[in-house]
Amino acid sequence: MKLHITLIAILLVLAACQTGQPTDEMPVKQAEAGAPTGVAGTANVVPADEPMDEKPMDEEPMDGESMDKESMDEETAAVETPKNAAPDFTVTTSNGDEFALAQKTAEGRPVVVYFMASWCGTCAKNWAALNEVYPAYEGQVDFVAVSVDPTDSAEVLTELSIDKGFVFETSPGNTDLALDYDVTKQTAKFAISADGAIVERHDGALDEAGWDAFFAQLV
Repeated sequence: MKLHITLIAILLVLAACQTGQPTDEMPVKQAEAGAPTGVAGTANVVPADEPMDEKPMDEEPMDGESMDKESMDEETAAVETPKNAAPDFTVTTSNGDEFALAQKTAEGRPVVVYFMASWCGTCAKNWAALNEVYPAYEGQVDFVAVSVDPTDSAEVLTELSIDKGFVFETSPGNTDLALDYDVTKQTAKFAISADGAIVERHDGALDEAGWDAFFAQLV
C-alpha cells in the first residue's frame, strides 16, 4: 500500500514538472513586470509602440540644403549689385535740398559727384569749365559738388556759388563720404551710371572738352 502511494506521488511530481514554463522566458517576464535592468538580453528594452525621442529627419533642414540656400542668396545679390557699385550716399545741398544717389538711380538718372574745396586753386579751373559745359547736360545727368573740408559750411559754399556763378549744386564738407569714395585729394570726380556703377574716376582739372566727354559717356 505504501509502495502504491509512493508511486502515485512520484507521478504527480513528474506531471507538475512537465507543465512548467521554459526557463529562457523568465527574464522577459521579469522585465515586463518591472524587474531591474542589467539582465543580459533584456536591459533597456523599448516597446515597439513607444514613440522615439528624436524628431523625424525631414523636419529639420540638412546642412547641405542650408549651404545651397546661402549660395543662391549670394548669387542673387551678385546679380542685383552692379560691378564697381558706387557707395550709396545722401547729402543735403547748400540750398537745403536732399540729394540721394539711390533715389537718382531708381529714377534711371546718372550722377556725377565731384569732390572739391572752397580754397582749391585747381578746383577753380574745374568750376569755370563746368559753368560752360554742364547746362547742356543738366536735364540728363544730376551733378553735386561735395566739399572735403569740414569748414566749408552751407553759408561758405552759398557765398562761393554766388561769387563764381555756379550752375550746379554744392554740399557742405563731408569727410565720411570722401573716405567712402577713397578720395585722397580734392578734384576727384566720379561718373556714375543709371544702374549705380562707377563708370569713370578722374583726379585733377578738366577743360571744357574733358568735362563734355565726362558727361557724354553717361547719356
